[in-house]
Amino acid sequence: MYQKRSFILFASIVLVSQTVVTIVGQTEASFAQSSTTRSPQTSATAEKLYEEGIELYNQGTPKSLREAIFKLQEALQLWRDIGNKESEANTIHDIGRAYFSLGNKQQAINFYNQSLSLIRALNDKKSEAIILDDIGTTYLDLGERQKAIEFYNQSLSINRNLGNKFEQAITLSHIASVYYHSEDMAKSLEYLQESLSLYRTISDRNGEAYILLIIGRTYDKFRQNQKALEFYNQSLSMYRTLKDKAWEATALRNIGGIYKKLEEKQKALEYYNQALSLKREIGQTAKVVNTLNLIGIIYDELGQQQKALEIYKEALSLSRSIGDAEAEGNTLSNMALVYDNLDDELTAIGLYEEALSLRRATGDKYGEAVTLNNMGKAHWVLRNTQRALELYNQALDLMRQLGSKEGESSVLGNIGTLYSSVGEKETSLELFHQSLSQNREIGDKEGEAVALFNIASV
Repeated sequence: MYQKRSFILFASIVLVSQTVVTIVGQTEASFAQSSTTRSPQTSATAEKLYEEGIELYNQGTPKSLREAIFKLQEALQLWRDIGNKESEANTIHDIGRAYFSLGNKQQAINFYNQSLSLIRALNDKKSEAIILDDIGTTYLDLGERQKAIEFYNQSLSINRNLGNKFEQAITLSHIASVYYHSEDMAKSLEYLQESLSLYRTISDRNGEAYILLIIGRTYDKFRQNQKALEFYNQSLSMYRTLKDKAWEATALRNIGGIYKKLEEKQKALEYYNQALSLKREIGQTAKVVNTLNLIGIIYDELGQQQKALEIYKEALSLSRSIGDAEAEGNTLSNMALVYDNLDDELTAIGLYEEALSLRRATGDKYGEAVTLNNMGKAHWVLRNTQRALELYNQALDLMRQLGSKEGESSVLGNIGTLYSSVGEKETSLELFHQSLSQNREIGDKEGEAVALFNIASV
């Protein structure tokens, strides 16, 4: 009955993470319920409303998602009126997915659980596995990794019993994402390799290309840049063969991110601009905004602040035009960084406050932590020491909740610098050593070097 959730995108290279989900309308056969024959006109109306809802969902903008929920709820009432339990369960599930895409994770779980109860009553094991997988994904987004693993394993067990290799491969990649976010590279790669093997067994080229991309992303996260490039390029080659411009653009963007890390900024811009061109061509406005932000960051780092601001202003306008509050918050935060670099902390703080409000409204916990940290730096520069410390501690709490050792290390370093600046050397050293320990644990050589320098400077 259901179409499997598309892949979870692992965290994007800079600040923005996107989850791509496409729901395909049901086939005529999936509506073959004896109850629908009692009211063919009502059934046809429900089907039409459902299809309209799915079309709106697939547009992917916040506005279209809200409209999709309205249409799907209308269809849901009609399915209930005629007693079509299968379509009722399907529609409830899709409403949950729409809420997930809007960032309303608790509401998504509520609808998923309603759908799960109906599906279990219908003894539809395949659909049950899909819903369990989606619940796992929602808990992962909420930072509840143990719960995510529990639901993914339930889904995986059902699909293994059913012999569904395609669904197994997807859920294995989702389990890998839990370990990815837990910064356990070995476990993440283990599950990805198992997923890759299944895709190759069933000759699923799209799945294979995606897993190659995510293996690259895993090496990328753990700073094995050459291995990351190797897998990104394999994925890019496959996506070009498949003529999949959307994923080709993603691979290009990720390659650009590697060259940025390698300080080859012009080469990074070359790949980012190729990705941007493809995203514009296929009308992926949200992805255009994401890529513009990456390009803006490069120009800011090159010292071309006015160029960076021009690009961010375009990104800001586009994010507002599609009602994407998360992207808007990301862009405002990046604009604030430019003003930090121009030594205009007051303007930066105003932008950070706007960004912080949006990040909280959309439930973007990592983005919230990043913005709190950056706002703390701006207040520290202005010698608002107490306010800076308050903001840093809020950021630190969030990074720890999210299990982001890299983020935690960065904030610890900033708090250490603050204490050093007010003469509290022992506290400063303790914090720098904590930062050093975190950097060594995750293999961040650059962060380790910064921490050692800070320790030597006390």
